[in-house]
Amino acid sequence: MKKVVSTVVTLLMVFGFANIGFAETDKDCGDFSTWQEAQTFFNNNDPANDPHDLDRDDDGIVCESLSGYDSTYVAGTPVNGSDDATSEESSDEASDDSVTDDTTEASDSEEQGDAMPDTATNYPAFMLLGMLIIAIGALLFVKRKAHE
Repeated sequence: MKKVVSTVVTLLMVFGFANIGFAETDKDCGDFSTWQEAQTFFNNNDPANDPHDLDRDDDGIVCESLSGYDSTYVAGTPVNGSDDATSEESSDEASDDSVTDDTTEASDSEEQGDAMPDTATNYPAFMLLGMLIIAIGALLFVKRKAHE
């Protein structure tokens, strides 16, 4: 019975440290090329809770330092403002999806050397910790058997 309990405890300790959840990729202002893009993302993704913490000053306007920032924008309204640049971008966004997709694909294929996404995990550290716990448990088990 003691072997079963010790095995269960060891397994719980090893696999208890494993991070099995997959978190949504956190967005920062640097992930957007323009303010309009960041504000549209914010407006469409639960702005009341701000899960990405884009609106640090809680004024409803995000990433004011990005290019294209409209100082006359009213928080909570659609980004399609009244100035010419914004209305031109709105009409471009409202164009046919296939044309937009082709343009996006063309610009993506031309870009090279973009920054790698932050995909590092702590799984190797947890694997080493688990192996260390198993090694200590095995050492204690062998030592106990030698004393009996």
